[in-house]
Amino acid sequence: MQFQDVIGQDAVIRQLRDMVDQNRLSHALLFVGKEGSGALPLALAFSTYIIEQNEAAPAAAPSLFGEAPAPPAEKHGVALAQQYIHPDIHY
Repeated sequence: MQFQDVIGQDAVIRQLRDMVDQNRLSHALLFVGKEGSGALPLALAFSTYIIEQNEAAPAAAPSLFGEAPAPPAEKHGVALAQQYIHPDIHY
């Protein structure tokens, strides 16, 4: 799931991207909404986004997760997130 797949949440998406860009990501975020509000697709798209940002970070940049960047062979987090089996995301 990508942000482009989420309908009608442009302001929230912009705010979430700003949080990541400014490195002000909280340790936990709770996405709550009535059925059909788009909270679940938004949460899934955001989790994929932060994993993509972590994998795209240059080796010298600090990780969003506070860890050393993985070597290129181990960068498969987006695939795991898209299959809903990523170990760092609690579904």
